[in-house]
Amino acid sequence: MEGANSPILRGVKPFNAYSWLYHVDGGEWKINPKTKQLLLGRSLRSSHEEGGRLDKFPLTNPVAWTNDYKGARVFFTTLGHPYDWLDGNMRRLALNGIAWALEKEIPPGGFETEVVGEYAPNNSGFGQKFKTGKTPEFFLE
Repeated sequence: MEGANSPILRGVKPFNAYSWLYHVDGGEWKINPKTKQLLLGRSLRSSHEEGGRLDKFPLTNPVAWTNDYKGARVFFTTLGHPYDWLDGNMRRLALNGIAWALEKEIPPGGFETEVVGEYAPNNSGFGQKFKTGKTPEFFLE
């Protein structure tokens, strides 16, 4: 993989993700050829596999990559289910990617990912009840 030596991957070890595998490359969908793919994800369960549509929806797809936009660095990942963030490797990937995009130095082992406080996510709304009386707050300058 072209981006395997990227500083974004410093200290990032393989981890199990709860995110869905988004199909960004395969069939009619083609990822921009300028991207440098960093990580691949593999679907563990796919209705496309049962339906014989792996040519259009392959079980393996990029889940993190870099690109540029008008000379600016861009880091992107399709990962990010609330449970993904429980793993320090996911947090390190995001922190390293943000630092890389900002052209900041990434430590040799990647950034520390200790959670300060409590992080107890729900399962992305499945079976959860919505909290009433809550509205977003907007801050305007």
